[in-house]
Amino acid sequence: MATIIDRNPSPPATHVFVIGVGQYRHLPGGSKKPTGDTLGMQQIDMPPRSVRSFVDWLVADYRNEDAPLGSIELLASSSPGPFQYRVPGGTAKTVEAATTPRVMDAFERWYEKCNKHVNNVAIFYFCGHGVNRGVNSYLLLEDWGAHANNPMHESIDLLRFQAGMKQCRAQTQFFISDACRVAPWAIMTSESQLGQPLIVPDSSKSRKNQNSTIVYAAGEGLSAFGEKSKQTYFTRAFIAALEGAAAERDVDRNGWRVNSWNLVEVTSKLLQWRLGGIQSASLGGDSRNTLFTMLHKTPMVPVDVKCEPPAASRFAALTLACPHYSFGRSPELGTWELTAPICNDYLLAATFRANRYRSFDLEVGVTPPLQIFTVTAQ
Repeated sequence: MATIIDRNPSPPATHVFVIGVGQYRHLPGGSKKPTGDTLGMQQIDMPPRSVRSFVDWLVADYRNEDAPLGSIELLASSSPGPFQYRVPGGTAKTVEAATTPRVMDAFERWYEKCNKHVNNVAIFYFCGHGVNRGVNSYLLLEDWGAHANNPMHESIDLLRFQAGMKQCRAQTQFFISDACRVAPWAIMTSESQLGQPLIVPDSSKSRKNQNSTIVYAAGEGLSAFGEKSKQTYFTRAFIAALEGAAAERDVDRNGWRVNSWNLVEVTSKLLQWRLGGIQSASLGGDSRNTLFTMLHKTPMVPVDVKCEPPAASRFAALTLACPHYSFGRSPELGTWELTAPICNDYLLAATFRANRYRSFDLEVGVTPPLQIFTVTAQ
C-alpha cells in the first residue's frame, strides 16, 4: 500500500507525498545487476529511518487550522525486507517500494487530492540519492539504472516537477529534497533529457501567485550527509526545527508557529552546529514566507552542555531544571545533548564526584533556536 492515511476531510486540507529510497536495485549489493556507471554511489540505510521520523512527526504533531492533515502517500525502499509502517492505533502495514511506476501511481492520487481546493497545502518529501546537472536536482528512485543507455530515466526531475505543479490548484506547495546535489561528470556531459517531471510543465495552464517552496538539504554542487543506521543529519535538524527550534510567537493565535523561511534558516544553523559547516540547507522555488506548521505544545529547543575542561564531564552530575521541567545526566565523558522546553527560569547545576571540583550552578534561559552552555570546573 502507499496511502497510509486518508482522512477524507472537507477541503481545504494538507496532502503529503513521502518517498524514501534506502535500497537501489542496480547499485552494488542490490537485487539486480549493477548499472555500468554507479557514479560512485553505494547503498544507504538512512532514508527509511528518515522518512519514518518525518511521517511520525506529521501524524503526531503537524498542525494547520486552515488546512489540517488530510492524507499521506508513502513509498519506501529498504533492506533486507519491505518497509513497514504502523499508524497509531492501527496494525503495521507493508509499504510499497519506491519504483518509478509506483511513484507515478502515488503521484496521481496525491495530485488529485491536492487539486481539489485552492487553499490546499501540498507537501512533497524525498530522501535518497540525488545528483545535479547545473542548478537542477534529480532524485534517484529504487530502479535507477535499469536502462543502461538511459539510467536517469528512473529519477525525478525536481525543477520540472515543481514547474509542472504550477497547474495544481493548491496555492501553497513545499518540495523537500534530502539528497546530495553533487554534479558527476557523466551527468554534466549528458545531452539527454534527464528524469521524470511526474507532471509535464505547461505554462499555458500555470496558475499565478503560487507559493512554491523548495527546501534543499545541501547547497548546489554539495553533498548531504548521514550516519549509518540513523536518520540523515538534514532530517534530524529539520524535525528539530519543526519541534521548536524554528518556533516564532503567533500573536494572533496566542501560540507558536513555524514559518518557511525561519524553518530553512534554523535547519541550516543546526546542521552547521552539528557538522562544523560542511552541510547547510538552502531555499529555492518561488518562495514566500508562509506557515509550515503550528505548535500544539511548548516548543522544544536543542541544548548542549559542555564542561571545561572537557575531562571534567567524567565526574559531573548535571541537572537542568525549572519549576515545570527537570532533566539530568550522570557523570559521563562528552557533551550532554538534550532538548528542553522553552523557559527563562532554568537552573543549570553540576556536582562533581569525589569532590574533584567545586559545585557549579547558573541561572539560564532556553529559547530558540539553540542553546550552548559551559560548566566551568574549578
